[in-house]
Amino acid sequence: MSDWRSHILKEFTPGVQPITAVADPDGLLTEPRLSQALAERGFESVLFEDSISFRFAYESRFRSRLDAGESIDLVVLISDGASSLVKLPFDVLAGARRLSFALADMFPQFSYPVLRALEPQYLDLLYEAQHRFNPGVLGENATKDFILRHVFEIAAELIKTDADLLRTLLRRHYRLQLIPMPFVDRLVAILHQSGRFRGWPLAELFTDRSLFLAFLQERWPRFLGILSQVPLPADIPLSVEGPADLPFDNPDVRVYIDNLFMEGTLQPIEWTSVPKGWAAAGVRHDPEQDRISRFAALAEAAARELPGEEARHGDWLSFATIWAQFNLLVCEIGARSNLDVTARVSSIRSQVDARFSQWLQRRFGSLYSLPATPPVMVHHIARFLAAQRDGGGRAALVVVDGLAFDQWLVVRHEISQQRPAWLSV
Repeated sequence: MSDWRSHILKEFTPGVQPITAVADPDGLLTEPRLSQALAERGFESVLFEDSISFRFAYESRFRSRLDAGESIDLVVLISDGASSLVKLPFDVLAGARRLSFALADMFPQFSYPVLRALEPQYLDLLYEAQHRFNPGVLGENATKDFILRHVFEIAAELIKTDADLLRTLLRRHYRLQLIPMPFVDRLVAILHQSGRFRGWPLAELFTDRSLFLAFLQERWPRFLGILSQVPLPADIPLSVEGPADLPFDNPDVRVYIDNLFMEGTLQPIEWTSVPKGWAAAGVRHDPEQDRISRFAALAEAAARELPGEEARHGDWLSFATIWAQFNLLVCEIGARSNLDVTARVSSIRSQVDARFSQWLQRRFGSLYSLPATPPVMVHHIARFLAAQRDGGGRAALVVVDGLAFDQWLVVRHEISQQRPAWLSV
């Protein structure tokens, strides 16, 4: 691999020593592609979180094999600095090779505290940008600006109009980008300095997807009123702060709005007349025609957004939203579907099943060792809740077993109808 992973993988040659103890404070070795690469070289990994659980895993899975003289390559990971290796049991550490890897080793030009806030999925983009632009040694704010521009594709100084800001927010939430708070805070500070967006709740709109969608939804009728020259009363209350009128008709904005309505993320509304062109997607008219239009759009989106073999688990979680909307619509169409619709549904489902099956076989095993925040697998949940408690208080876990994503969409729709003031994702 000609990327940051190659700097780590060069240290792992099978057969050198049975146990390698690795201080991994930034979770680099739990990154799925790197974890899989180690597994392909014959290395097995175990994460040291506490002495009891580690001792059980070590004794039950590895100790007897070592005593029997079996050749193994075991990597013991501890999620702290090099000095923390002394926490490992003496009998394990005594015969182990010791290594340490951190983000500062891979990205020496950037501020380390800022790098620690970045999700591992963005490290490839940062590594490429580092070598392409060679920015020199950067401080904290300069590191944030560089990452905002070259990783998240947000150039704060170029956001000058409401349309620029709305397009940036739409791109962030449509792609389900995970922008950590330090970068959001920096972006908001720069935008506030310009003085152009004082009425926008910027931090909330960038971080809370459900709030942002509610922000769009309740301003859509006002836009239709202006478009049809039937303006709504100015004193209609809005639950989300910000400007009452948004530039939905901007060419760079409306492409996202159109998709959000067609994919079911925003809900079309009743209106006195159906506008022509793209805005018709946001108005209910003939139910049968609505289903046909949405089916075509969702089928195209499912085929376009279907993750590939190298996809991360987050890509499949993003795709799940489109896939749930598609399956819900297919259920609504039901017996009314013609042969063309049935054949297309069967074709797309076959593609999704085959692609997801291939991905599971290659990638599922590497998910086991991911950090528990956020939880990806069931066994992560207990550690995630423990971290949320932060040493005090109580945490409740409510499990609705067997609720599929498309079924949740039905429940969410009913909640939005009966409790419009509630926010749900």
